[in-house]
Amino acid sequence: MSYRSLLGNKSKKQESQSKQVTVFSNIVGENVGEGLLSDFKSSQGLNDLIKLKENKNSVVKSNLIDCASIYLKESRKNYAWLTAMGLLERKILQYKCYENPSIAYSTHIRKSGDNNNRYIFLRCPFYDLYKGKFELRVYHNKLEDYPQYSTIEELKEDKSFILSAKKVVQEVMLKQIDETEITLDFIKNLFEELRNGKLNRFQGKSNQELEDEE
Repeated sequence: MSYRSLLGNKSKKQESQSKQVTVFSNIVGENVGEGLLSDFKSSQGLNDLIKLKENKNSVVKSNLIDCASIYLKESRKNYAWLTAMGLLERKILQYKCYENPSIAYSTHIRKSGDNNNRYIFLRCPFYDLYKGKFELRVYHNKLEDYPQYSTIEELKEDKSFILSAKKVVQEVMLKQIDETEITLDFIKNLFEELRNGKLNRFQGKSNQELEDEE
């Protein structure tokens, strides 16, 4: 069973250094096909994932495999809740990144005729509702547009430039937040359905049946 079954058509719409630490969003994804959970399960087996070569670590390795096996079983059983929790976490992180973007500044030289223009390149951590953390990249004017500054480090001392760069990054972030069909209302309704046992696409299926579908 995959999280596409949970999200329906909404999952088809998205293609695409933060101090925030994710918990549930790192395991949101497919149980089959592509996704972090699927990748973990379909790697070369738990023995190969847990590479402890020393003999003295055999007990530790055995315990790790036992714990991982329980983790996989329970994640399959509760993947609807885990997916909803992961989506909410990523939505919260989106707004945190939007509120206070952590922007890195650099320049890229591009030739235009006989001139070499130094375009200002902004990079910032952001979150995709399906793929998780990624680096948002935005071009913002040219260094030549600020003739009083010769380097990007000098330009970064200009408060009006910093504010304009923040505004540009926030506009791109807000556009991505607004365009996704996975809204806060959708996630809220998803939690309500799960809490009340009204998620119809999962009703009447036992845990074994869900596992067999994988």
